[in-house]
Amino acid sequence: LAARGNRTVMSDGAKGKNRKKDCSFTPELLQYTLDRINNTKITMKPYPHVYVTNVFKPSFYPCILEKLPSKSATMGKYNRLPKGRYVMELQGKAHGPIRGKMNPNLRGSNPKFWEDFTRMFGGSELKDLWLDKFHPTLKYRSIDYRDPENRRIFFYAMDLGRDLKGYEIGAHTDTEDKWVTTLFYLPKTNHMANVGTVVVKSKR
Repeated sequence: LAARGNRTVMSDGAKGKNRKKDCSFTPELLQYTLDRINNTKITMKPYPHVYVTNVFKPSFYPCILEKLPSKSATMGKYNRLPKGRYVMELQGKAHGPIRGKMNPNLRGSNPKFWEDFTRMFGGSELKDLWLDKFHPTLKYRSIDYRDPENRRIFFYAMDLGRDLKGYEIGAHTDTEDKWVTTLFYLPKTNHMANVGTVVVKSKR
């Protein structure tokens, strides 16, 4: 689920190798993330966006890092895009809980965890929250997404991505079929906190 002109950036700077882990998918886990997003105000300039810190529950974040496919598996499991970017579809046109099947490339890389993760964080609760969060902008789009009939056509597309050393992409807009773009950064430490999405203002 993504939208041109509404770049949403989320970061969870996870420190704490000694932090107690809780890898269970509970209603409280989802509510924590919903609250973090709800309680973050939209920055309107240069275009509407939000920066959410600690978007995942601290006790759950180490589980995400632990379950990520290994870096050595990147070449074999992820789809290669130009310039050193690799992605693996968790939910989209072909795979995901909404399609009734997960990406077969997840075999050997904790598929059950990623199915549960996608079902929770790519489900209707977060989809609807993001649409409502950016209502001040989305209300000008051609479709009334608040109409219950129209709301059903939206879904949360989700990929695992890995950018290798040297990857970069210039300023760009997303395609018109995307309504809100969400980026979850998953660092092991904060030593690269200055790396990531840059919010830029058009000269036009």
